Amino acid sequence: MNIGQSLSSLPQTIEDVVTIIGKPGFHYLWVDMCCIKQDSEKDVDNLIKYIDLAHRRAQATIVAAAGSGPNFELTGVSSGRLARQAHVTTDGISIVSFIYNPWELVDSST
Repeated sequence: MNIGQSLSSLPQTIEDVVTIIGKPGFHYLWVDMCCIKQDSEKDVDNLIKYIDLAHRRAQATIVAAAGSGPNFELTGVSSGRLARQAHVTTDGISIVSFIYNPWELVDSST
């Protein structure tokens, strides 16, 4: 990926993440597939040992575990369609019910 590449030329998953992190005002984003040359064994070997530092020092971590590749939309971000979920808040604690089993998406992802 080229520095300064326009947002519209990024894979959909990354566009969605940029949308998410921009709302609370985060200024930096680490994307493993963009920051580590995936086709360079030397780059992977040199940088993979530092991945824990990137994640440990992160203010937020988003794992796109469902989908079939980098163009899979994050639910409710680019499409704006959020699944309605049953929820209740009591004594400052929110309880949310999943409409589907989220592990099914993870188990069926590539």
